[in-house]
Amino acid sequence: MEEALNIGPWRQSARTALVTRLTKQKRRLYARLMPRKKCRVLFKDVEGVVHSTEVEAESLYEAAALGLRVFKRAEWMGDIGAATRITVQIHEPPVEHFLMYAQLETWLRGSAKSPAEQVVKKRLREMLAS
Repeated sequence: MEEALNIGPWRQSARTALVTRLTKQKRRLYARLMPRKKCRVLFKDVEGVVHSTEVEAESLYEAAALGLRVFKRAEWMGDIGAATRITVQIHEPPVEHFLMYAQLETWLRGSAKSPAEQVVKKRLREMLAS
């Protein structure tokens, strides 16, 4: 039989206490390991005005808190109520590559470094020819 722990007015088994403690530790570790992400934080005030800002955060809650700090500092808005819906949009940093069409043609005409690249180049040349 499991030993019970007294936690205030509640009683909790030793196994449940251990699982709870490990779960909390795992959440803290997970939060630390999350990379910072660019996020857009939005909310609509009582007058229907949508406020939006960009922040970098490691968690949903951090993004919301950082966004609200920006809004409060702007002084363009009133109080935020408990029922205010805060939207956090997480954006992976976009990656763009630019090349000239001549560079594409040169690459397609060039020799392949592997059989797999040869197949890709052939498929792309056929695609562009049609």
